[in-house]
Amino acid sequence: MSDPARLTAAHVPLGSSMYERDRLDGIAGRAEDELRGAGITLVRTDPVTHPDDVERAVAELSAADWDLLILNVINWIDVRAAARVALAFRERPALLYSYGGRT
Repeated sequence: MSDPARLTAAHVPLGSSMYERDRLDGIAGRAEDELRGAGITLVRTDPVTHPDDVERAVAELSAADWDLLILNVINWIDVRAAARVALAFRERPALLYSYGGRT
């Protein structure tokens, strides 16, 4: 476990491979800034937009110590990819979060 005085969360931005990657990265970055501003330490991975991204994201998050999985639905998602990431950490607490382009 991480420092008991501070929550550490794994942040997984979820989106569509058809969405402009620069916009997706920008929205994910703003969400991360907001979460850090709330006092949460983040372990992050790049956006998951396709099943091909799952192995990378799971490996990155598995390599770190964190308390809570934050699945951030930014826009339309690839359900197969999102479900596979969530299932990889099904024994951990999770929060479904939505920080979209206009929030």
